[in-house]
Amino acid sequence: MRRARLAAALLLAAVLLAGCSEIPTAGPVQAGATQEPNGTSIDYLPNPPVAGASPREIVNGFVAAASAGGPFTVAKQYLTSGFATKWQPLRGVLVQEAQPTFAITGSGGTSDVSLTVPITAKVDGDGVYTPSSKPAKLDFHLVQQGGEWRIDQAADGIVLPPTAFQKLYRPQPLQFFDQTWTRLVPDLRWFFVSSSSAGSAPSTRSIVDELITGPVGPVGQGVTVNALSGAKVQAIGAQTADVVNVTLTVPESDPSTELTGRMQQQLIQSLKLPTPGSLRLVVNSRVVPPVKSLVSQSPLPVAYVVSGGEFGTVSSTGAFTEDGTSLGKRIVAAHPQAVTVSSGQGLAAVLTASHQVAVVTATATRVVDNRAGLIAPTVDQRGWVYSVPADTPSGLQASDAKGDTINLVANLPDTSITSIEASPDGTRMLVLAARNGVPDAFVAGIARNPDGSPTGLTADEYPVDLGGNTGAGIGATWVDDASVAVLVNAPDGSTDRVQLQQLGGTASSLADIPGAASIVGTTDTSDLRIRLTTGELLVSNGQPWHQESASAPAVSVLAVQR
Repeated sequence: MRRARLAAALLLAAVLLAGCSEIPTAGPVQAGATQEPNGTSIDYLPNPPVAGASPREIVNGFVAAASAGGPFTVAKQYLTSGFATKWQPLRGVLVQEAQPTFAITGSGGTSDVSLTVPITAKVDGDGVYTPSSKPAKLDFHLVQQGGEWRIDQAADGIVLPPTAFQKLYRPQPLQFFDQTWTRLVPDLRWFFVSSSSAGSAPSTRSIVDELITGPVGPVGQGVTVNALSGAKVQAIGAQTADVVNVTLTVPESDPSTELTGRMQQQLIQSLKLPTPGSLRLVVNSRVVPPVKSLVSQSPLPVAYVVSGGEFGTVSSTGAFTEDGTSLGKRIVAAHPQAVTVSSGQGLAAVLTASHQVAVVTATATRVVDNRAGLIAPTVDQRGWVYSVPADTPSGLQASDAKGDTINLVANLPDTSITSIEASPDGTRMLVLAARNGVPDAFVAGIARNPDGSPTGLTADEYPVDLGGNTGAGIGATWVDDASVAVLVNAPDGSTDRVQLQQLGGTASSLADIPGAASIVGTTDTSDLRIRLTTGELLVSNGQPWHQESASAPAVSVLAVQR
């Protein structure tokens, strides 16, 4: 993943400065903004440097001024005239967790100031947000200019507390195609906004630029494809009430109608435009006719259960409906311990009662993996079934309905694996592992050959923030194409916790649940389902969890469609 050099600035809120031995003579900047009774946001203006300020006071003033947001005019007054033209504040962000510590050295006409900043996350120059608990060390070099201390060396970027970060940056999913060019895959980025008001949005130009640059992280490395690759922006026209104008050139190429249609799909849905007619796209001086319709996602996934020896669904009222198809009957006949259904491929991945992995179709049940210690398998949209023994992460393999098996390059941690689940769009794998007894969850891309057969998982991973929970991992699931949920036992074993992670965004927790056994997601957080060890089925409507129906049948297996 591309990494820009990260921040060299810090918001020193009054509450944080309370514990400091020195208050900057340049004056503190209060934390981001406050809310008046009518909801009006009040921004605090940073102070310029004062005469005679010490190196520490200059660094304090600079980081406070930088945290106030663009155009960073006051912050640059703390820099030498030469460095002020080189410093790039928007090349990265560190999201501050607590007060930093200072270290100061130097003599004569130079001084070095180092800050060690506890953080919760970092955002690189491409807007990729990554949870992180490792403190960041920021170094500043100061010299005398006109008899005053000024900074002449520092890393690009800024550091913000969560409140200021939420004011100055907005998340926006960029859309790229899967390798079949039939489905769009979100890649969430964070963009600086010129206004801290709640309704402000990233600029069209910044979104288009990042789309052209392409996908990163688990959806990069060939996992997704980009119709806009190689394009150059000629102009972004003034946005009217109804239409956004984008003019591109594609050097040494005259894109086909099919390719320009794909460009439109990515632009329209990344810019969140309501209709195809909301975009006027010009490529190589040619106006591109609007596409007739937008790419639609696959049918919404369905949650299944095995109850009383029958396979079917449970409605929101708790009513059980048997799946009377031949596939459903064969799933039950395999005495499943775990099931994932691929309705588009007409098959299911099943962990049988004898702890073998089988591919089940309407006409056959074929055991494809009989190794010891297998965990619940998963299946992607192309019908590949993935299986791995809990204690052999390097043993990840994929099998098709014919029984053909591929040994995959797993890049999994050298530890035990609790669960795996392919994403609804078939491009990524959610992995829940245990590292030295502590749960560890992440998402990696599924790498494939040109024919669509998997070769393994990408080395580039997106970590899932488990909120500091150190108990045993129980299960993990996709909430939708852009977020996951992980079920983890509390450190003291008293209850179970659901941690939600927006991939490329922030994490949150749902209410605790005692006695949870498994979890599946379908479309959003309101449809997350948990099976208890008692066989009860709970549904989340945000918070709290509730049983679908007091009369709902006991569930022995909770399954999902992928």
